[in-house]
Amino acid sequence: MRFSLSTEYALHGLLFLALHPQDAVVMLPEVARALRVSEPSLRKVFQTLARSGLVVSYRGTKGGYSLALPPEAISLQEVVQAVEGQTLLYQCMSAHGQCEPGPQCVIGSAFQEVEAHMRAALRRITLADLAARLRDGSKRVQWLASPSPAGTAPPA
Repeated sequence: MRFSLSTEYALHGLLFLALHPQDAVVMLPEVARALRVSEPSLRKVFQTLARSGLVVSYRGTKGGYSLALPPEAISLQEVVQAVEGQTLLYQCMSAHGQCEPGPQCVIGSAFQEVEAHMRAALRRITLADLAARLRDGSKRVQWLASPSPAGTAPPA
């Protein structure tokens, strides 16, 4: 299974925000520099996150983004759903009229089970969990582990 690059940007961008104080407003260029991604691509992702209610967008010279909810209230499932939508991981042949759908299909039911387990696992992990793993040193992300341009590293 593969998530889009937009989902990857969303997860890293939200984690970057989660490493800042809850009320901090972070400018998008700062996030883009830290993650080493293009600002226009990240802007599109953050607009999607704002529409889904995961971030708050502030306009003006002091504008930027902050998390709309505490990091412990944002699950990976919510991020994936905001960016990817409600698409199913497995599209059976019945969608193309090549098979009769139904609960007796061994392949379709197996993938429904797999998808349910994956979504449950994504619901259990929050941005706060990821931030805690970074802070305790048990895990890392490349943009935080390597030298970054001046002024872009979030507080640890």
